[in-house]
Amino acid sequence: MVGPGTGLAPFRAFIQQRLLQQQDQEAAADGSCSSNVGPMHLFFGCRRRDQDFLYGQQLQAWHDAGAITLHTAFSRETQSKVYVQQRLSEAGQTVWQLLQAGGHFYVCGDAGSMAGAVEATLLQIIEAGQPDKGPEGAAAYLQQLADAGRYERDVW
Repeated sequence: MVGPGTGLAPFRAFIQQRLLQQQDQEAAADGSCSSNVGPMHLFFGCRRRDQDFLYGQQLQAWHDAGAITLHTAFSRETQSKVYVQQRLSEAGQTVWQLLQAGGHFYVCGDAGSMAGAVEATLLQIIEAGQPDKGPEGAAAYLQQLADAGRYERDVW
């Protein structure tokens, strides 16, 4: 899940729903609960941690509890700006493994530059995961994910 700024909104609800599913799974000692809760990675970015890290304490608590893996990018805290696509690239091998295991990839937020930069990074991750197929193979794989409802963008 990639949701910088207000793009976080749907993912916060996703995480809350998945936590409820996980509780149901743990409560069903007889195995009657069919929910399978896999790992969740959230890539969140904003300008400054101390000014606009929306729900920062809650996200950090979920991370500390092991409910999510939180990847943060604060673009105005250091001399060189850091964006979510850089954090995504750093986690590329993990992202590829999750996609190969049937994971879903969601992007929500700015359509101007963030969404395109995230998609370009995702294509690089896919290409690195299947180097024999090249850029065309990566684009085809991403299209297959989209066709299967496993790559979704809600950008504006």
